This record gives sequence, structure tokens and C-alpha cells, in this order.
Amino acid sequence: MGRAFASRQSYAQLLQGYLAMYRPFEKQMEALPAETHQLLDWPSRRKQNLLEQDLKWLQPVPLEHQLSVQLPDLGDINATLGALYVVEGSCLGGQVLYRRLQESLALDREHGASFFYGYGEHTGAMWKAFTCLLRQQVTDCVQAADAACAMFQIFEQTLVQSLA
Repeated sequence: MGRAFASRQSYAQLLQGYLAMYRPFEKQMEALPAETHQLLDWPSRRKQNLLEQDLKWLQPVPLEHQLSVQLPDLGDINATLGALYVVEGSCLGGQVLYRRLQESLALDREHGASFFYGYGEHTGAMWKAFTCLLRQQVTDCVQAADAACAMFQIFEQTLVQSLA
């Protein structure tokens, strides 16, 4: 991650990679039934808008990123929760990275770093609510774990491609 925070341009490349991942993921999430959105508190968990906001502020040279791994099928609540486990868990690490962005690139939540700021002081409460939901709703741990592993692969691929 150090290279991604070496300059605003390299940081913007990372965000563009994440956006290439979040767009199709959130499109799948949007297609889920309204009851699922309500259960997951989906509107408050969206990240694509934060990435777009940061990239608009940074105004980088546009890069085309393509995912070569398949997003998990979110047709089942177990898979959806497994994939979201990775996405929501990344918000915890985002808090650490946000502080690094403040120090290394002088960015903040209004100026290019809203994605990593995420839920800010509400991050712990959002994570706790999500893990409570996991315990209540997951009925097939294997399916949830498979979706989580697929999302971890996508995050890894995004980092590798963005920092190459």
C-alpha cells in the first residue's frame, strides 16, 4: 500500500481500481430485493459514491481497469453476507489508511479521502451491527465463506493491478 500513497496520482490509480470493482459489485447489490436492502441497511453501506467523489476531487488521468475474476453470485443471502463481510471488514482497515492519507498526502474526507474515511466515528458501530446480522442470518457457512474468499481475491487483484 505504500506505493499507492506515494503520490496523489498513484493514490488515484488505486481508487480507479477500486471503482472498477465496486461498480459491478454494487450493481449486483442494487438488483437484490427491497427486503434484502432493508435487512442489510444497504443504502448506508454503498461505497461507489465515495470513490467517485474522491476521484472527482483528485481529477486524475482516467485509467481503464478490468476485473478478470468473477464476482460472487449474490442470489442467496449467505453469499451476499459473505461478500459484504469482506467489503465491510475493509472499512476497519480503511480507518488506519485514512490517517496515513492525512499524513502522507494531506487529504481528508472532504478532499479526496472520503472512501477510506468511510463511516468515520461510526465504523465500529456499523461493523458490530453487521457481524450481529451475520450471526443471525447466515444459514450456510460454506456458501458465505466461498463468497468471502471470492471477494478477497477481487480485492487482491485490484491492489496488484492498481499498483503495478
